[in-house]
Amino acid sequence: MILKLFYYGFILGCTWEFTFDILGDDFCSINFKGLLVFPGTRGLSHALWDGSIFMIGYYLCIDLLKKPHFTQFSFKELMIMFIWGNL
Repeated sequence: MILKLFYYGFILGCTWEFTFDILGDDFCSINFKGLLVFPGTRGLSHALWDGSIFMIGYYLCIDLLKKPHFTQFSFKELMIMFIWGNL
């Protein structure tokens, strides 16, 4: 379950991180040029970080809300994930 959730966060992060890569440095600048040695490295490393952010949001929902978690749509869960993801 946990690995599956990380995978979902990773895939979600890939949707925009690789788009930023394709749009180039004029759209998204990077301070660490070592990530640009191999194509896709920047998008991959940032998508892994997005998966981690997603998992922290998941655990925030577990800690802050009553059970059951993620069994049906919950506006509270959505708001926690949305606010955490944007912070």
